[in-house]
Amino acid sequence: MKTCPCCHNEILDDAIYCDYCGKELTKKEEDVSRVVELKENPQKNYFCQLGLILFLFSMVILDFFMATVVHNTVGNSRIVFYISSVFYILALATEGFALFVDYNAVKQGYRKNGNLGLALATMALSSYFVFLCIKSINLGCFYTMISPQ
Repeated sequence: MKTCPCCHNEILDDAIYCDYCGKELTKKEEDVSRVVELKENPQKNYFCQLGLILFLFSMVILDFFMATVVHNTVGNSRIVFYISSVFYILALATEGFALFVDYNAVKQGYRKNGNLGLALATMALSSYFVFLCIKSINLGCFYTMISPQ
């Protein structure tokens, strides 16, 4: 026997409608009580911000400033592209680790602390710039959008 949520009379367990008040008995009311509240996460996930900092450092400092200076003075900026490729790969790894930490936090019943959109955007841009650096290394040319040859 179960109790009607409206009139609080006892009805059969398999009843669809209450015999006394006519209220439709749905499973939605039972499902609401099953919603699990995630606990506040005591750990902070700074890997997303670290990946963004690595990406911006690689792009702004290494690729644009250092590669321009080296290209204009020495002429061969391949070593700068090797170094920036390593930093882009580190940014990809830290963003992947940020997603992994958030996934494990949800499995343990905690809320996410990272930023999914920022992590995915940084991963996509880092991947693009790694391939751009590899292209510049293999072809032996500098970025055409900065210094056309």
